[in-house]
Amino acid sequence: MNKYRLRVWLVKKNIEMMFRPVFVIVFSLVFMIIFVAILSILICLQDRNSIAFSIYSNLLLGATASFVVAIILELANNYRYNRRKNMELDELYGTLALFLQYRINEMGSIDCYSARLTENDTILDETPKDEIQVLWAHLPELIKVFKKTYDSKKEFLSYKESEALRNIKLFNIDILKGFIRSEIFEELYAYNLGQSDNYIIKSWIPAQMLDSLSDEYKEALQKYEREQAADRIIDIIFNNDIAFKTVFKGLEVGEPFLKYIDEPSNKLEVSEDSVIVSECLKGILREIEVLELEAQKSPMGYFVYTKREILKKQKNI
Repeated sequence: MNKYRLRVWLVKKNIEMMFRPVFVIVFSLVFMIIFVAILSILICLQDRNSIAFSIYSNLLLGATASFVVAIILELANNYRYNRRKNMELDELYGTLALFLQYRINEMGSIDCYSARLTENDTILDETPKDEIQVLWAHLPELIKVFKKTYDSKKEFLSYKESEALRNIKLFNIDILKGFIRSEIFEELYAYNLGQSDNYIIKSWIPAQMLDSLSDEYKEALQKYEREQAADRIIDIIFNNDIAFKTVFKGLEVGEPFLKYIDEPSNKLEVSEDSVIVSECLKGILREIEVLELEAQKSPMGYFVYTKREILKKQKNI
């Protein structure tokens, strides 16, 4: 986007900020038109020298002025609120723009990648990634911003933005966390469940109380503590890029695995985990697209807009 087009786009978006949300403005304008129309008809039916004519004329003038002032105030309030929203959500919009740049860089054609030499001087071409693979490579850093925004900036989110972040958290990230729980901790649960020494609860329950508890209750407490510890470990994994990549080392994801969802007979040819995780990531990408479209509505989202255009052109080449 050249400098002139960018200025025009920014002016346009700043003007649009005054009309979001537009419901109150439209309602006030429609109500004003109806009220003015009724008064105008009543005025036309009155004699110009009558008292009723003067009353209706004054009402028309006062009502019109009041509606105009109310609409102007609503426009000013909208602009003030949306300007504040842009400032509060700048980290979210910046992260979306950065993720678009990752996709542009990492999804380019093979010609876009420089060959690199190994220690044996063997030339290796870096293969471009698809969108799912790019998301997988940068998921921890995205999750941090999405969670922070949803937890602390919810009042500035539009309904679509709030729903998109909620869906990412509930229907995709939680599935991935459940995958980690079942794959990593399942054997640990089975091995330690019901151990007679109750090594976990011994650390926080006095020995006198522990002796008075039934074995069933001890087992329930130990299982609860183990699950809480697992949740804390999972949160650490998703908040740390190194831990995340270590846990999922060797797990392949990508667009090719999605075709096996509707072809059960072929699922045995690939890892079931790869299919499940790839589908979760595809769902996250759908919600990210909603966030990108919402970001484009604000001046702070002009980087998102320009990079989306670049990515579209790159995909069509």
